[in-house]
Amino acid sequence: MYRDDIPRDFRAILKSEYVRRCERADKYTSRAFAKDLGFSEARLSEVMKGRYGISPEVAKKLVSKLELEPSDAQIFLDLVAAHHSRSTMERSAAKERLGRLRSRRRVRDSEDFGIFSNWIYCPLLELITINSGDPDSDTYSKALGVSSLEVFTSIKDLIAMGCLQQGEDGRLIDATPFVLAESPVRSETIRGYHRAMLEKAAKAIDQPIERRKHSSSVLSIPTSDIPEARAMIEDFVEQFVERFGHAENADAVYAMSLQFFQIAAKESH
Repeated sequence: MYRDDIPRDFRAILKSEYVRRCERADKYTSRAFAKDLGFSEARLSEVMKGRYGISPEVAKKLVSKLELEPSDAQIFLDLVAAHHSRSTMERSAAKERLGRLRSRRRVRDSEDFGIFSNWIYCPLLELITINSGDPDSDTYSKALGVSSLEVFTSIKDLIAMGCLQQGEDGRLIDATPFVLAESPVRSETIRGYHRAMLEKAAKAIDQPIERRKHSSSVLSIPTSDIPEARAMIEDFVEQFVERFGHAENADAVYAMSLQFFQIAAKESH
């Protein structure tokens, strides 16, 4: 039902980006893609067929040409380093980082990343759990601020996706593991989910301060430290959910969304 969302080979990211560009421009060709990446068409073909690899140094140059987001870029670099770095230590370190990601970053194996295609799904699953699987849509509509029909439809969707199961007594059972709303390939579905959660976070600022936590910091940072910063954030999220999630006496559903993004850049001369 769930799949590992981290590619096993850097070529999968190249292929995904090529397909994306072809969809964006009808006349885009493999020759144009090779030129954009700084390869000859023949050389790129050999790389994609697995006859040649690329060095970590070349991979670093490709990151900007591929217009990858930071998380995608680090995965791409690690995939290359894990197989093609000359340093045994660097290969081992890259494989370890990828292993940590694969152990916790899992998304729905569907075209639109199912569980993240509607912001309601995740909080609904949590509400169902703390209400002992009550299948009554009215139980959740007021808490979510949506209609009973929308809740009813969402429950049917989650059952169809395998995220919910219904027992013989009619009660619902959450069948999902802990998932993070991230993907190593571009997905408007994932972005839409984040936008929806940011809107919820903005509205939550009006909640009593003792019931929520909003905090922001602005700092200058070397871009070379961004992978380490991301890894620390991901470790924190996992530890936070492990500590506070799935409690037997839970009586509320909370969302924790962390944003770490570039707000300004030093001008280049």
